[in-house]
Amino acid sequence: MKKAIKKASFWLLSLFSGLYTAFVAMCFWNWFVSPAFSLSSYGISYWNMVGLIMFVDLIWSRNFESRDMVSEMRWKVACSIGEICLPEEKKEAIKEIVDSHLEPQYSELFFKIFGNIVSNTFILILGGIVCGLS
Repeated sequence: MKKAIKKASFWLLSLFSGLYTAFVAMCFWNWFVSPAFSLSSYGISYWNMVGLIMFVDLIWSRNFESRDMVSEMRWKVACSIGEICLPEEKKEAIKEIVDSHLEPQYSELFFKIFGNIVSNTFILILGGIVCGLS
């Protein structure tokens, strides 16, 4: 039950972080991009920015997918070699060690997401100052 609550809270925190990032990007677009290209009457809406970020993420994630496949293949090969080379009495101990390293590190995930929110807030404040000065 605790694991489900942790997963749900990280999912909600990640969702909030993504939606907040879209808000920050929308502000920057409307403050800087539209005026720079004389599109001041064509600001972007919040949901259009969410869609634009999703589109860009879709394009970028395709480029890195092949690297992930290569890493996964290497991992499977290394595990297969380990299965063959390890003595039977050591296999269970090694499996426990590997499993403990593969468990999600919730504190690291939390600090990464929280750091993203804090950095977006800092960027938003600086952008607002620069926009006010221009």
